[in-house]
Amino acid sequence: MPHYRVLMNGRNFWLRNEDKQERMGFYTTRFLEAKNAEAAELAAIELLRVDDQLKPLNDRRDPPRVFVDEIEEIDPAKVPLVVRGFTFFPDNEAENN
Repeated sequence: MPHYRVLMNGRNFWLRNEDKQERMGFYTTRFLEAKNAEAAELAAIELLRVDDQLKPLNDRRDPPRVFVDEIEEIDPAKVPLVVRGFTFFPDNEAENN
């Protein structure tokens, strides 16, 4: 099966940062094996759902969103041994939407 690199962008994630809740966004990349790009996208999103580092505190009326920015089939030799985490940023844009 082919290997894929999936770049994702999360927005409007209410997360606990020390003693307060903050609206955050993030970028993350996941590497996985899947039968095609569509299956890679679904599998990458599922990996986020079960990730203990990413537990949003959002109200049901204000859900977090995940966008897949890029999916690329890659050579298996380019899959890193260690998968990196998240690059978080304050999501001030969500307040304007």
